[in-house]
This record gives sequence, C-alpha cells and structure tokens, in this order.
Amino acid sequence: YESLLERDPSARAAWEPLADIYRRLDDVDRLRRLVDETLDGLQDTAERNALRLLLVGSMLPKPEHQDAALDTLRNVLLEDPEHAEAQRLMAEHLQRTGNRAELLELLRQQLMNAQGRGDVAAVTAGALRLGQELEADYDMAEAATVY
Repeated sequence: YESLLERDPSARAAWEPLADIYRRLDDVDRLRRLVDETLDGLQDTAERNALRLLLVGSMLPKPEHQDAALDTLRNVLLEDPEHAEAQRLMAEHLQRTGNRAELLELLRQQLMNAQGRGDVAAVTAGALRLGQELEADYDMAEAATVY
C-alpha cells in the first residue's frame, strides 16, 4: 500500500487501507505522517475529512495527542461545519474534559447552523441541549432566551 500511495497519493484505494493498518497497529505517528502527506492531494472534502477522522479516532484516546486531535476536528468543521461525526466527537470530548466555554460555543454554532438550514427538529434538539448546558452553568437568563 505504501508503494501504491507513492505512485498516486490521492488514490483512496491506497490511503484508506494503509490508514486502517496504521490505526490497527496503533501507530499514530505513521498515521499522522500519512495524513500530512496525502491530505493536500485530495480534492474531495468528504475524502479529506474521512482521512482526518481516521487520525482523530487514533489520537483522541491518547492524552498526549488530544490537543492535536481537537485541532484536526476543528479543521474538519472548518471545511464542513455540518459534519455530524466531527461535531459529536468534539462535543463529547469537550464535555468529558470540562471545556465548558468551547462546548457552549460549539452548541451555539450547531444551533445557528440548524436555524440557517430551517431544520426544525435540529433546532429543537440543539436549543434543548444548549439550554440544558446553560442551566448547568446557572446561566438561567441565556437558557431562557435559547428556549
């Protein structure tokens, strides 16, 4: 797979199985190098984000790689603010680590995106989640505004 990737760094048939091998070997450094060398050659946003998420999945469980994982998730969301898996992983991590300010900002952004799409179900779910988090911070005035 490595030699195939050298010939065509944008070939998903080469980078995807190789990334999976590195992930199963728990070799974060080689996986990160693969992502760094391959990402710029990929034209499709979905492919770039799929590759990034493979890397995130290997980095998030390791405390020494969590900052890099969050940066990678932010890059996914910069390219695709609606990326559900990246939003979910980011929210879970922020909640688990107690990063309240960034969690609230992410939830606000999700709510605004849902409003922009006119997605009533997502607006409702997003408002409820954001409102609950604001209540947990005893910010009842903003929670009431969100509701």
